[in-house]
Amino acid sequence: MDKLKYTHLNERESNILRIVIEDYIVENRPVASNNIKVKYNIPFSPATIRNILARLEYFGFLSHAYTSSGRVPTDLGYRYYVDNVINHDEMETGLFENIREQLLNVSANVDELMQDTALMLAKVSGLFGVVIISEVRKSILTEIELVSLSSDRLMMVIALKSGLLKSLVLNLNISVSPNDITIVNRILRERLIGLSVDEIQASISDLLKNYNVPQHEIIQIIFHHPQLPFQLNRNNQLYVSSYQGLLSHPEFQEYEILQKTISGLDEKHIKHILSNKILKQNMLTIIGNESENDLLNHCSIIAASFESDSITGKLGIFGPTRIPYKNIIRILKEFVEIMPNVC
Repeated sequence: MDKLKYTHLNERESNILRIVIEDYIVENRPVASNNIKVKYNIPFSPATIRNILARLEYFGFLSHAYTSSGRVPTDLGYRYYVDNVINHDEMETGLFENIREQLLNVSANVDELMQDTALMLAKVSGLFGVVIISEVRKSILTEIELVSLSSDRLMMVIALKSGLLKSLVLNLNISVSPNDITIVNRILRERLIGLSVDEIQASISDLLKNYNVPQHEIIQIIFHHPQLPFQLNRNNQLYVSSYQGLLSHPEFQEYEILQKTISGLDEKHIKHILSNKILKQNMLTIIGNESENDLLNHCSIIAASFESDSITGKLGIFGPTRIPYKNIIRILKEFVEIMPNVC
């Protein structure tokens, strides 16, 4: 579908389209002209409403199964609704303070934080939540410590200014004494704290070469393989919720549809969609066949980019094409505002 090639509607037609779509989203049943007149107290005659519905169908915004049945939105109708009817600028935010507090209480480990964010998106929306990290950046080292696990196994824990943590288990071929650990911890802290991870990876040999203990195996591991303990590359890392939220929606009650959806929500499909689509004004809506994926041509995807001092990425919510677009866009806008405060 070329979403730029649709007929622009007048105010009356646009209002009727909005009513049909929002009623269908809530009720999940075709919307009849008589119901529109009675339920919404429209100041037009039933004949006028029928004529408008016929024109909307002619333009491709609505469809109906039988001559006497009510109308349902098409993918093009949803597209027009998202692009021209919803007022994105007037959406209220600041409604999820409890979510901000919950995410602030999550471990500073980047994986746990992003996973919990995906779960929160699913919980708030009642759909399927995803987070994909585009870049981890400005990672300033604030603490580093080697902790003994056994005589020949150590854990290196590093903390970053952003609040993120990373740990790595080092398996050594020699025994390490408590005194060795104390000495190496002192060297690492004196030389590395306050530098960015990129700086450490680029010049760790120069940073450690002036000490008398670089032949110690611990230092050798760090010296020759700085990408191991200091690799914080989470680029294109994906975090997803469970499918539980989708099960309550009638669109996914049929086993074949649910199976198709789950296959479509495979990691490679999600990454392909979110990584290859351009987010205009930090927001992206993909409706039905716009995903260009036959497994997800019955779904809609809404995504938004987020950015903090340390991380950039995308938040996404997947659901049926009958997704409550206005509410989901508001939820994503809210999370975009929250993320810089928690990561």
